Amino acid sequence: MPTETSVRVTVRYFAAARAAAGAESETIDLRAGATI
Repeated sequence: MPTETSVRVTVRYFAAARAAAGAESETIDLRAGATI
Protein backbone atom coordinates (compact mmCIF):
# COMPACT_ATOMS: atom_id res chain seq x y z
CA MET A 1 0.00 0.00 0.00
CA PRO A 2 1.64 3.31 -1.07
CA THR A 3 1.97 6.05 1.49
CA GLU A 4 2.21 9.78 0.90
CA THR A 5 5.47 11.38 1.93
CA SER A 6 5.93 14.99 2.92
CA VAL A 7 8.89 17.23 3.60
CA ARG A 8 9.00 20.09 6.09
CA VAL A 9 11.05 23.05 4.83
CA THR A 10 12.10 26.00 6.98
CA VAL A 11 12.60 29.19 4.99
CA ARG A 12 14.90 31.68 6.74
CA TYR A 13 14.75 35.32 5.69
CA PHE A 14 17.71 37.71 5.82
CA ALA A 15 18.09 41.51 5.55
CA ALA A 16 15.52 43.15 3.24
CA ALA A 17 13.59 39.89 2.77
CA ARG A 18 13.17 39.62 6.55
CA ALA A 19 11.85 43.18 6.73
CA ALA A 20 9.46 42.57 3.81
CA ALA A 21 8.17 39.27 5.24
CA GLY A 22 7.87 40.65 8.75
CA ALA A 23 9.30 37.41 10.13
CA GLU A 24 12.66 35.71 10.61
CA SER A 25 11.47 32.39 9.19
CA GLU A 26 8.48 30.24 8.30
CA THR A 27 7.92 26.52 8.03
CA ILE A 28 6.19 24.97 5.02
CA ASP A 29 5.00 21.35 4.67
CA LEU A 30 5.30 20.10 1.09
CA ARG A 31 3.51 17.03 -0.22
CA ALA A 32 5.21 14.41 -2.34
CA GLY A 33 5.77 15.66 -5.88
CA ALA A 34 5.63 19.34 -4.95
CA THR A 35 8.05 21.71 -6.64
CA ILE A 36 9.53 24.89 -5.26
